[in-house]
Amino acid sequence: MNFKRYFNVSLCLGFICLGLCSLFACTFAQVPINNQTNPSSYRPYDTPTENVENVMIILDGSLSMAERLENGESKMVVAKRVILDLLRTLPPNVHVGFRVYGLSSYFRPCRSTESLVAIGTNNRFLIANKVAKIQPNGATPISFSLSTSINQDFIGLNGKKTIVLVSDGAESCSSDPCEVTINALRQGVNVKINTIGLGISNDYDAERQLKCVAAATWGQFYTANTAAELAKSLRQATRAESTVQGKIVIPKR
Repeated sequence: MNFKRYFNVSLCLGFICLGLCSLFACTFAQVPINNQTNPSSYRPYDTPTENVENVMIILDGSLSMAERLENGESKMVVAKRVILDLLRTLPPNVHVGFRVYGLSSYFRPCRSTESLVAIGTNNRFLIANKVAKIQPNGATPISFSLSTSINQDFIGLNGKKTIVLVSDGAESCSSDPCEVTINALRQGVNVKINTIGLGISNDYDAERQLKCVAAATWGQFYTANTAAELAKSLRQATRAESTVQGKIVIPKR
């Protein structure tokens, strides 16, 4: 046997394996955020049958979520961490689900919304894993996402129904989310929508749309420019009751 050749081949294979290990280590290191996707953080709990709250969290997955806030972190990184924190502290009577929009920038971007985890119980570890893997990508189809969630996510569920929408901008497709929400109300839909504008201080259109969506459904509108503000807004938005900041008067047709 040619030991020199065997040694060289073994050495090359060793470097290749080391490179692959480093690559996979880097890849997987990006998934957990502060180890909050650890199953031990989401232990099974008994499900109360009274005072049930059904909450669907809708997260903006559009490309603009890659922009950075004042602390240097991207909006998406901050949103992920805050949502993961929230999941560990929600009371058992809150049945939560998770929807995202903007994941596709090529195939029908204005209809890109997906319920990644249906509203249910003992599903927070599953939601955490889905949240951790999201990467900002596409457009901002708020109207289609809200319409889809209102019509699909609460079917057959008893108890209060709330959507918590986190967005960093205005609708980027052809519809107005305020009009979509008002039309849903005319059809007798009983879903409250709390909206959170993330880093929208200078975005008048986004603020107008999110305020209108919240007010039309007796919900609450919040703004957040930091992780602490977003955490506070999310905690308040997932509460059972909220104080109405405004009211939309829907004219009868």
